[in-house]
Amino acid sequence: MKFATVKPVSKALVRYNTFKNTKGTAIEITYYSNVKIIANTFIDSDKFILNAYPNKPKSVTEPFNWGSIYFTHNTVLRSKGGIRIQSDVTGELIDDKYVRGIYINNNHFIDVDMTVYPEKKYWYLINLFTRGGKSYLFSTIKDNVYNLLPEVDFVKKTSGFTVEDNTLIKPENN
Repeated sequence: MKFATVKPVSKALVRYNTFKNTKGTAIEITYYSNVKIIANTFIDSDKFILNAYPNKPKSVTEPFNWGSIYFTHNTVLRSKGGIRIQSDVTGELIDDKYVRGIYINNNHFIDVDMTVYPEKKYWYLINLFTRGGKSYLFSTIKDNVYNLLPEVDFVKKTSGFTVEDNTLIKPENN
């Protein structure tokens, strides 16, 4: 499912769906604001569950802001990718230095394998990137439950995010 625009657009709701055996990224967001992804199940996806980023600079003729993305109460099972959010791209037209209101809260991430990506910088369930033109503000990663496969970490954190009260499920040794 792709939400992409070259003009300011807002208000999308993805709720109560099951995404199973998705080939490619399950949900891709480019310059959309106020997107709510609530109470969905993602099973056996072969790329990122959520990939949000600005549009290519040559596609956009005016600067505009994006943000307010809610990823909450979702379940992710056996995916080959978690969440990737990139605040800006090189050459982007910028009128505000912040992407505001990214909320990744109250989700379950089980057996998400990030090691399928050749670069270890992607080996996090939640990848937050910035190229330096914009940073994040008023954003949270909170109350998520997750397990980690070997060599994978929970979040690649950048400034502007509060990360708290997330629970790692550790395997029991029998």
